[in-house]
Amino acid sequence: MSDPRSELSWLTDMIPPPGPEVRQRVQARLAMLVEADQSRGAALRFETSPRRWTGQWSHRLAVVLVAAAIIGVFLVPLPHVSLFHSLVTPAKVTAPTKLPVVDLSATPKGWVPVASGDAQVSVPATWDVLFNVCVIGSSVGDVYLNPSGGFCTAQKPPKGRTTVTLLPETDGEFHGSPSSYGLRSVINGIAVYALYNYGHGPYVGTDYLVPSLGVEVAAEGPLARRVVATLTRSPRTAALATGPAPSVLASWHQVTFAGLRFSVPGDWAVTRTSTWNVCGPVQVALPQSVTLDTDKTFQAMSCAPSGTFPVTPSNGVRVDAGAQGPTGSSSPTGSFSPAGSCLNLGGLKVCPSRTPDYSILFLKVTVPGRSKPVYVSIGLAGNGMVARTILYSLRPASPSAACPAAGIFAPGELFGVQFLSVTTGWTVGSNGILATRDGGLRWTVQYRARCADLSQIDFVDAEHGWAVGLRDLLVTTDGGRHWQQLHEPTWPIRSVHFVSQTVGYAVAGGGVSGDRSPMAPWTGGVVLKTLDGGQSWRLLAAPADAQSVCFSTTEEGLLGADGRIYRSLDGGRSWSLVVKGDGPGEDRPLATVQCVGQRAGWAELDGPGGEMSQSPHIAFHSDGGAWTPIFAEQYFPHPGIDVSVNSPGSYSGPFSAIDPDTAVFIDNCAACAPAGTAPWAIAERGGKELVRRGNVGHITSSLGASFVTSRSGWVTGIYWDGSSTVYRLVHTNDAGRTWTVEYTS
Repeated sequence: MSDPRSELSWLTDMIPPPGPEVRQRVQARLAMLVEADQSRGAALRFETSPRRWTGQWSHRLAVVLVAAAIIGVFLVPLPHVSLFHSLVTPAKVTAPTKLPVVDLSATPKGWVPVASGDAQVSVPATWDVLFNVCVIGSSVGDVYLNPSGGFCTAQKPPKGRTTVTLLPETDGEFHGSPSSYGLRSVINGIAVYALYNYGHGPYVGTDYLVPSLGVEVAAEGPLARRVVATLTRSPRTAALATGPAPSVLASWHQVTFAGLRFSVPGDWAVTRTSTWNVCGPVQVALPQSVTLDTDKTFQAMSCAPSGTFPVTPSNGVRVDAGAQGPTGSSSPTGSFSPAGSCLNLGGLKVCPSRTPDYSILFLKVTVPGRSKPVYVSIGLAGNGMVARTILYSLRPASPSAACPAAGIFAPGELFGVQFLSVTTGWTVGSNGILATRDGGLRWTVQYRARCADLSQIDFVDAEHGWAVGLRDLLVTTDGGRHWQQLHEPTWPIRSVHFVSQTVGYAVAGGGVSGDRSPMAPWTGGVVLKTLDGGQSWRLLAAPADAQSVCFSTTEEGLLGADGRIYRSLDGGRSWSLVVKGDGPGEDRPLATVQCVGQRAGWAELDGPGGEMSQSPHIAFHSDGGAWTPIFAEQYFPHPGIDVSVNSPGSYSGPFSAIDPDTAVFIDNCAACAPAGTAPWAIAERGGKELVRRGNVGHITSSLGASFVTSRSGWVTGIYWDGSSTVYRLVHTNDAGRTWTVEYTS
C-alpha cells in the first residue's frame, strides 16, 4: 500500500501557514518533543519558514496533518463531534447561556470526568490519573494533570495505551487573531484549535489549544480522539462565573464554624476533627458531607499514590481553621488569586486557588476579626451549581464579625440621602435604611444591620431602589418593604446609578480614602454595567481610576476618572475627555459627576491636598456643550481655569443636581464658628449665578444632600457641640431661611 501522505500533495496549498505566534510556540515545544520522537525511531524539526517542514519523509508536515485528519475522520467514528469540521464547513459556537454550562452528556457510560482548572474531559474508569509527574501508570491509559516540565511525551508507552495531558495555557503565550492558531473546530460548543501533530506510527498525537478554557490538551493513542471529544467546561467555571447568586433551598441548613456561616443540603452529615497532614496535590473526593477541622494536631497519614484510578467527583465541604491550610494542598499559601480577583461575600474576602486542583474548589477566606485565614474546600461535581450555592452562601458567622476594627462610619452615622418628592425619601448609614412617606414627619426602619455601613441610596421610582455599602449591595422592588442582598462582582461596588429598573452603571474596586467619600475610590476604580437590575455585572472599557459615574439615558452618561471628566454617547462603549484635571496620578483631584436631563450635567473636582484650613475644589456645569467652571476655592491657584467666583466654603461637601439649570452645593468650614459650619449656595441659570444661602442649620459638617427643588431639600451631617457628637438629618422648605431637625441618631 502506498504512503497516504504521497497521495495528498495536491492539498498542500490549501492549508494556510501557521501564524508567527504559533511557529514560535511550536519551536519551543518541538525542542522538547525531539528527544521523545528520537526514542521512537523518528526525527522531526520545524523551521521558521512558514512552509518548510523537514523530517524523515520529504513531504511537508502540513500534508501529514491533513492526511491524519482525513484518515481519522473516516476511520475513527466520534460521538457528537468532528474535530476537523472546519475543513468542510465553518464551525458554529453554541450561544452562551447566563452561566457556563457543563455538558454532562459528554461523559460516556462507564467513564469518569476528570477536571483541571476550567476544562474537563472524561476517561475510562480503569485509567490512572497522575499529578505533576510524567511516569507510566496504567497499561491502558493515563491522564496527566499539570505535569512539571510540560507535556509527558518522553516515555515510550506500551502498545495500545492512550495518554492525555491537560496543561494550563500560560498567560501571554498566544497573541493575535485566533485564526492564526491552527485548524479550528468546535467540541461541545467550545472552540478548539489543533496546533500540530507529533510522533509517528502508532504514537502520533495532537496538541490542541482551548483558549476559552485556558488549557492545552495533548492526546495520543487509540482512544485519544474519543477522549478529546468529551471536552467540556468544568464545574469550576459554573461555580465561579459572574452572575446572580443562586437561591438556597428551604431544605438546606446552615453550618457555623471558624467565624463562617454557610448553607449545605439538609441531609449532609457534619463531622469534626483536629488533625492535619500534608500529601501534596492528590485526588480528593469530598463525600456529600461537611468536615470541620481545627488543624491542631499533625497526623502522619499514608498519602494516595501519584497515580490512581479516577475518582468520581462529588459534592462536599471541608473547612480548615488552622494555619496549615487544606489537607491535600501542599502549598496553599501563595497559590490563591490576587486581591483584585477575589470575591466580596458579605464582608468576607474569598480568594479561589489558581492551581488546577482535581475537582475541588480551594478557597482562602479572610474573616474580619480573625488573624489567620480560613481555608474552605468545596467539591466540584455535576454542573457545579451545588458548589456555587455553597460558595455564595458564605457569610461571617455573626454581624459583629462583618465589622472591621476601624470602619469609615461611626455608630449611628447617617450618610446617603435621596428624596424623589417632597414626601418620599430614604436615608442610609452605619446601621441600616430609614424611609419616610410624609416628608420626614415619621421615619420607618426598613433595614437594620450592625455595621451595615451603607453609603448611597438610589431609587428610579417609588418601588425600585438599590443601597450600596462597604460590604453589601441591596435591592428592593417594593419601595423598601423588603431588601434583598445581591451578589457583588469581583470588584466591590462603591456607587451605582440606575436609569431604569434594569439598566444601571457602577463604580467598583479601587481604594477609598478616610477623609473622602466612601462612594468614590481615589485610584483603581473600574466601571461596570448591568442589564438585569444588578443581578449580574460586566466590565466596561473605560478610562482608568474611575471615581463616579452617572447616565441620563441608557446611552448618554458622564464619568469622573483620575481627576478628569469624560462623556459617553453610546452606553459606555467609548468615552471622550471633556474636562482635564491638573496633576498626574495621585496628585489629581477626586471627580464627582451628576446627570440631569439630556446631556446636561454638573461636576466637582475636589483636592488634592489642603492647607490653612482650606482645600482646592472647583465646580462645573454643562448643558450638553462646553463645560463651564462655576466657582473655585480661591486660596489655591487653578491654572487654565478662568473663574473668579469663590466657593461657598473652604472644604468641599456634597452637592445635589436638581435640573439642567439648578444645583445645590454644600461646603464645609472646619475653622468657622466654635465647631464648624456648612455654608451652602444655589447655582442657578446653569451656574451663571451663585446665590449664597448662609449655613445649613443644626449641623457643623455636611455629609450628604438631596434637593427636589431649590427651596426643599434634606442634608445629613454631624453636629458637634464641643464635647459630644450626634448625627442628624435636617430639612428646609424655604430655601434655607429655616431648618428643622428631622432625625437624630
